[in-house]
Amino acid sequence: MLILILLANTSILSIDKTGVIATGQTRTLREFVDLVFSEFGLNWPDHVISDPALYRPTDSAEGHANPQKAYQQLGWEATATLGEVVRRMVLAVKTGRL
Repeated sequence: MLILILLANTSILSIDKTGVIATGQTRTLREFVDLVFSEFGLNWPDHVISDPALYRPTDSAEGHANPQKAYQQLGWEATATLGEVVRRMVLAVKTGRL
């Protein structure tokens, strides 16, 4: 399962331990993939082969992370939805900024 997170390096952010930057909203990999492919005008099942035999026992069906530490130590909280983040990422790819 994919969790959209950024591992925060303590030396960069000056917090006491490594933290997670997250929205706190639970999303599935399928939702994320659907959003990305939709931004390119594609239907992901037409382009992705999923083989259950390759799933690992430790794979989760959905991802979530607690943003509390980032808020407490940095005053940071998410201002963009997953859809907005995906649109920004795809725009960066399409415009050559990534």
